[in-house]
Amino acid sequence: MSLVIRVAGEPVIQLHDCPVSISKAIKREFHDVQEVLDGMTGVADFEFCFGDTPAVPPDQALIGVVHRYGDRYFGFDRLGAAYELPFGPRHARKAQPLSISPSVSADFLLPNILIPLIHLSLLPRNGSLIHSAAVAMRDSAIVLAAWGGTGKTSTLISLMRHQGGQFLADDLAAVTADVTVYSLGNTINVLDYNLRAYGDLRRHFGPAARFAATLRRVLGRVGSTAGRYLGGDSVIAGVAARLAKDAKALANAKIPAELVEGLPQGPERVSHAPARLVIVLERGAADAPKEFALSTRDAAAVMTSALVHEFSKLLTTYRAYRGLVGATALPELESLESLTLERLERILGRTTVLGLRLPVGSDDHGTVAQRIMQLAGNLDGRADAQQESQELVRRKSR
Repeated sequence: MSLVIRVAGEPVIQLHDCPVSISKAIKREFHDVQEVLDGMTGVADFEFCFGDTPAVPPDQALIGVVHRYGDRYFGFDRLGAAYELPFGPRHARKAQPLSISPSVSADFLLPNILIPLIHLSLLPRNGSLIHSAAVAMRDSAIVLAAWGGTGKTSTLISLMRHQGGQFLADDLAAVTADVTVYSLGNTINVLDYNLRAYGDLRRHFGPAARFAATLRRVLGRVGSTAGRYLGGDSVIAGVAARLAKDAKALANAKIPAELVEGLPQGPERVSHAPARLVIVLERGAADAPKEFALSTRDAAAVMTSALVHEFSKLLTTYRAYRGLVGATALPELESLESLTLERLERILGRTTVLGLRLPVGSDDHGTVAQRIMQLAGNLDGRADAQQESQELVRRKSR
């Protein structure tokens, strides 16, 4: 059995003889996954075959370590399970699928290997991944871009629950040259601070996530108190901050979008929609959400930086590979940020881009969602006015 991950209708990654644990994780996380019985060799951009890989000494089983075996190169997850790096000549990769250990961690494979490779497949097609939330509204998409912790997930939930939005993306989506946004994932990553606005989602948190959330709140108070009385550079404040950061990784739950939506089962899920409005969220308003002018390039820069930050593991491995072989087999990785910026600036130039500054410390995401809907409605009004004006011009010319 093979699994094919499709993005924007195109087969991007194929996984042959996929283990059950990896298969379940992929079906849970990716939206467009196809099961194939007879194989599709030569169709997908990247193909992996699960099976035997070279043994790795335990002391070398570290992120970023690269081993060379003949003309093949292998990286390793946190437990030493190997995956072949797609850094060789393209014709050689097409002749034989890349190898990957059946014991590789799904938590490592999906975000650190598969997601970056999907992005590398989209760039030559004039598309890109975007680190953004997105909802479909009346057959078009509203995209919310922001750095983590700004409020895009909570705003997304409010748009879904109270404004009729249909889920497209929480963290990652694909956008093509015609400014169509394609859903990539199935789940919404709800962190402990999202529960302040949506406490009902707490039931989806397991025991470990609940404990980590409580621990993070306690450590936050310890760090704040230590910083106030001992200084921000004190050992206690530093240790508390580090432990709180580690706890944050556990204080979350990946919840299927239909469960987060909290509404009766609606029509079949929307898989893509043309982008009508891109809003970049940031904090800093005094008392109410306030829009501000934002250039297309500045919006593309925010989306690019947030996206490339997610690819740190693959970039670390790539640098280790280049140090080992002294060659540039995938030059697009070296210039990944500039290529992505150029691509997104071109794509965003074909839609409307705005900035929206949110009140500092406010959890009133309902008001934010209402303001977003007003901004989207204003676009409709301008479009209607433009159509009326064009119609008047046509009548006068008769």
